[in-house]
Amino acid sequence: DYIVVGSGSAGAVVANCLSEQSDKCGLPIEAGGVDTNRDIQTPAAWQVK
Repeated sequence: DYIVVGSGSAGAVVANCLSEQSDKCGLPIEAGGVDTNRDIQTPAAWQVK
């Protein structure tokens, strides 16, 4: 069993790999809050400026 602390982009990949293995369990934990910035929620705003 594993606990993935700080499941940002890399932690999410690790947790996903663990979930694909039937003999292992993973618990991803992320402390980040909700981001209400419009530039993050709108895909059209993701372009490089």
